[in-house]
Amino acid sequence: MRTNRIAVSAHVVNSMLLVAIFAFSVCVFDQLPNRVPAHYNFAGVPDRWTDTSMMGWLSVPLLFAGITALFYGIALTLPWFRKRPQWINMPEESKKRFLALDEEARGAALRGMAAYLYWFPVSSSLMFLWMRYEEYRFIVLREPSFNGAWAIGIIIAGLAITTIAMLRGIKRLV
Repeated sequence: MRTNRIAVSAHVVNSMLLVAIFAFSVCVFDQLPNRVPAHYNFAGVPDRWTDTSMMGWLSVPLLFAGITALFYGIALTLPWFRKRPQWINMPEESKKRFLALDEEARGAALRGMAAYLYWFPVSSSLMFLWMRYEEYRFIVLREPSFNGAWAIGIIIAGLAITTIAMLRGIKRLV
């Protein structure tokens, strides 16, 4: 079933990104100086510093894990709406078509929505991984500045692609 392949591939990609960001963060931790930037301005220059700690350094991967858990939680609650379709917020025309489906067909459509929701954390994961790499380059390798523009571009492009794919996929299901 196509929906299962989409969901399984999202689980694999999210798991790999989760492992990658935690592994990279842990591997480079010993190379960090005693004080690290805690925040960067829009020019990529640190404007606040903090003492190095494992918990502080892992806050970015933990934030990523939390965002992933949020989207997984939303996706896992969607089947509950199969029996309560009136609670789903969607455009009027789509809602009419959705309400006209029998319960089994609504369940299939909701599983499709869930499968695509599993892909939403991927773009933020790539952003957090890129940000961590850029921090490493700035802090340890002494590169000139932190370049967060790429990270923002990655998340915007990723969310746009995922949204378009999700809407096209759901339209086929409903």
